[in-house]
Amino acid sequence: GDKQPMKYAHKQGCRQYDILGAQSRFQGTLPPPMVAEMTHPPSAWKEFDGIDTSDTVFVAYCQIFIKQDQAHTVSSSLVRENFNALRKEMAAVEKERGLPLIDCYVINPVAAFSMPGFHGHGCFSEFWKEAEKLVDEGLVKNIGVCNFNVSLLTDLLATARVKPAVLQIESHPYLSQKHLVDYARSKQVHVTAFSPLGSAGYVEMGWTKPTEGAINEACVKAAAAAHGATPGQVLLRWALQRGTSAIP
Repeated sequence: GDKQPMKYAHKQGCRQYDILGAQSRFQGTLPPPMVAEMTHPPSAWKEFDGIDTSDTVFVAYCQIFIKQDQAHTVSSSLVRENFNALRKEMAAVEKERGLPLIDCYVINPVAAFSMPGFHGHGCFSEFWKEAEKLVDEGLVKNIGVCNFNVSLLTDLLATARVKPAVLQIESHPYLSQKHLVDYARSKQVHVTAFSPLGSAGYVEMGWTKPTEGAINEACVKAAAAAHGATPGQVLLRWALQRGTSAIP
């Protein structure tokens, strides 16, 4: 309920933030609840005014959503177009801060989705090559992947010219994905856990119920009470003690 959630999170020690696209790029393609969940206005970055973010990582996503009848237009060039659109939206913030805002650019195994239906299009290896060019040109420091399993990560590591710096996956006590986390760590790929509270963020999109999620488990509440913490803090601690970062 905080009116400045990113500023509040920074005060609490959060040092990783997602850069999401402006709503105007997704309206008419995504359902309204998803638009609200996956975007925020550039003005939200005003919350960082006067705050030193030199130790903070900003992660952007390759979010390509198209209408079903546009599937034939999908190509790897969309990776760069999406990146450029994000940079344009953040231009005023970057100019004010005097440095590029995007530290890592993350791509899904299926980078382009047509709606409705979430049908995937395009060849990931070609998308990744386009992302590697962004690193070559100094436009972004690192590139990473999201929602990869062990097989997909193995294939990418075998062929990638630029190694993924991060793997983002859903992870919480209901879905620990220990084997995948251990494998990524063995390959020096950092793991970031999203939905660390147990998929509670899916409620607004109608994908789960408010009562579902690890944050409501009796053992989590008991641990919180025993340590003078909140259930959310217990789950975040669980993620950090595994060596992963967490993005609620």
